[in-house]
Amino acid sequence: MNFIKHRSHAIYVYFLVLPMLLAQQSTPSYRNPALPIDKRVSELLGRMTLEEKIGQLESTWQNHSFDLLPDEFFVDDKGKLDEAKAKQALKNGLGQVTRPSENRGPREMAEFIDRLQRIAVENTRLGIPLMFHEECTDSRRSMRPPIHRQLHLQLAGTMSWFGECLTPSRWKRGRVGHINA
Repeated sequence: MNFIKHRSHAIYVYFLVLPMLLAQQSTPSYRNPALPIDKRVSELLGRMTLEEKIGQLESTWQNHSFDLLPDEFFVDDKGKLDEAKAKQALKNGLGQVTRPSENRGPREMAEFIDRLQRIAVENTRLGIPLMFHEECTDSRRSMRPPIHRQLHLQLAGTMSWFGECLTPSRWKRGRVGHINA
């Protein structure tokens, strides 16, 4: 009876506890948000191959009127994503995708971005997400200040990546535009 009791404990440890311990050990520190950013970045850069580092410096604009090589396109001339080609093109990562809204409505753009992001995160060795670049109105050059403020307020609502830079006091002063690079 004692043998069966000890055997059941061993099975419990083997099938339930051991996988949890291994999962904790296998999570790379660059994915740990509790660690300082400089430590996470240093660890990530140490894991990256030269090809992955170069990939992060590259960008693509999937516009068929530009002179890309045929194997560099992962969308067709109508903007439809070819997932197999995207997985191949993104295998070492990519720094930026330019103008994901081109020839797409809001829903199609969101679905396109979501699918590309999933491919980048789930099908690359390190799971580094993509950045997306989109042209937008820069109303600082507007001749009519009320429109200038209104457009920046509209833009501010969509630019969540600026976080603490977009405080309500800056919105009221019409000073959101100074953030533009």
